[in-house]
Amino acid sequence: PLALFGDAADAHREGIAHRDIKPANLMLTRTAYGQMLMLLDFGVAKVQEATEDSLRLTKTGTVLGTPSYLSPEQARGRKDIDERIDIWAAGVMLYRMLAGELPFKGESYNEVLANVLIEEPAPLGPLAPAAPEGLVEVVGKAMTKDRDGRFLAVSAMIEALLPFCER
Repeated sequence: PLALFGDAADAHREGIAHRDIKPANLMLTRTAYGQMLMLLDFGVAKVQEATEDSLRLTKTGTVLGTPSYLSPEQARGRKDIDERIDIWAAGVMLYRMLAGELPFKGESYNEVLANVLIEEPAPLGPLAPAAPEGLVEVVGKAMTKDRDGRFLAVSAMIEALLPFCER
């Protein structure tokens, strides 16, 4: 699973935020090195250093992506997004993997977005009692609504996850 974060880190180093990290955009594949989880579909990715040409590709400030995995700043339609939106989405995926449910639900796209903005997810610890406390803390940090409280880079999130990986 850390290969996913490696793909995102590679994109982030190039100044690209994926903007739609979710299970449907992941593919498990076999390589010469074993199984690898690959991040796919950069169709709504955003080049962080916007150029005149890149601004024509996707309208800045438009809410794009799958609502359950959108960060609060995406839900608000902020223009100044960065790699921390992908860190949020990875946190949501980890929450779902551990809890067996999404942290934000709703019956419509807009209701889910409103819940991302307003509601706090159910505490992960009771939903995933077998998860180590440190792992629950990593997910919580990745899903902090104030992006300044999240991991500043995917590499920092990878480092925090390493103690919980099988070697």
